[in-house]
Amino acid sequence: MSSQAARRTAAPGCRRCRRDLADPAQQTVPLATIAARWGHCRPSDFTRAFRAATGMAPSEYRAAHADRSRQ
Repeated sequence: MSSQAARRTAAPGCRRCRRDLADPAQQTVPLATIAARWGHCRPSDFTRAFRAATGMAPSEYRAAHADRSRQ
């Protein structure tokens, strides 16, 4: 992963990615679409950077928040 990709995930874009992934209205939006929306051209780079920043893959983060919204 490039240092530029790491910086994007650590920056406000990561907060926006996390917000989008946790948003129940965006549960059907593909992860690649969310990644691209916030400047990540390659989903694999996004996944690595997101995991480094949050400790979980984007799909795991989305699933964890989907479980919370159902409770």
